[in-house]
Amino acid sequence: MPHRLQIALSHHQAGQLAEAEQLYRKILAEQPNHPDALHLMGVLAQQAGALPQAEALMRQALSIHPKLAPAHLNLGNVLRAQNRPQEAIAPLRRATKLDPTMADAQLSLGNAYRENQQPEKALNALRKAIKINPDLYE
Repeated sequence: MPHRLQIALSHHQAGQLAEAEQLYRKILAEQPNHPDALHLMGVLAQQAGALPQAEALMRQALSIHPKLAPAHLNLGNVLRAQNRPQEAIAPLRRATKLDPTMADAQLSLGNAYRENQQPEKALNALRKAIKINPDLYE
């Protein structure tokens, strides 16, 4: 991860969202198709409640880098937040295929299945999430 993106991500994780956004925008000004910066701008938009913008940014990142598992996870979560659990299943399944160790993806997939009235699939995904990360038992 380039130095500027690492600094931006550190700001983001520390809750310094304005600083993170400023750095993501600088990266995108230089490299408009930077998938990580697009994805993380989408996460910022999601955190701000701008769900359609978040979805668009994550889809743009995935069009450039289709194997970016965290972007699939976050796209699925954005779709779920927009009450679109059926649409959320595909990107969440993709995230779990790209990174089988991503417990959060399994958890979100289980919740999307539950929200979509598919209890057996939900239970299966939730069991996988707990197997990956036993701290998720609740």
